[in-house]
Amino acid sequence: MKKVALAFALFAATATPVLAQTAGTTPTFTGAHVDVAAGWNRGTTKDVLPGPGDQRSRKSGVAVRGSAGYDVALGDGAIVGAEIGIGSGGRDIQTIRGNDHFTLDPRLTVDAAARFGVKPSDGLLVYGKAGWAMQRVTTSLAQTGGSTVTGRDTEHGFLWGGGAQVALSRNVSLKAEYDRVKFNDYYKRSRLMGGLSFNF
Repeated sequence: MKKVALAFALFAATATPVLAQTAGTTPTFTGAHVDVAAGWNRGTTKDVLPGPGDQRSRKSGVAVRGSAGYDVALGDGAIVGAEIGIGSGGRDIQTIRGNDHFTLDPRLTVDAAARFGVKPSDGLLVYGKAGWAMQRVTTSLAQTGGSTVTGRDTEHGFLWGGGAQVALSRNVSLKAEYDRVKFNDYYKRSRLMGGLSFNF
């Protein structure tokens, strides 16, 4: 969470001069939009191999995401809307205990969420979001004796997060966002991404 707080602090500091340049553009952050983003993805697995103790394995890497949505105004200072997104899953997560090896390969991920935002100023939107996420995963378990079991599954979970947008013009904004999903008892994911949003 410290990384998330630092990232949003840097985003806000960068946004200050941008907001000054957008005076008079009166962006609404409403209507249809498409977004493109890239950033940091961390997957975590827990207790995937037999044995005592708390097993946790993490792997971080780059992920990309595209999304589309629609927002409507709630008065002059707030918006409510929904979006759907599709993205990459991140890097393989490996857990090793003795001769046992477990690998989880996160693949395509799809999400759908509602969001609510407020506008502290004309050029800034701060929002929270919540919804559903799906991720395709491939797993591999190699055990003592040489046997290997592989599988492919579709995991579902509750997604929550938040972000901020800073207007570059009436229809284009910079976007920074954090979200988190717990797919099941042994696998969860966190993402911190930045990109561009285009309103129509």
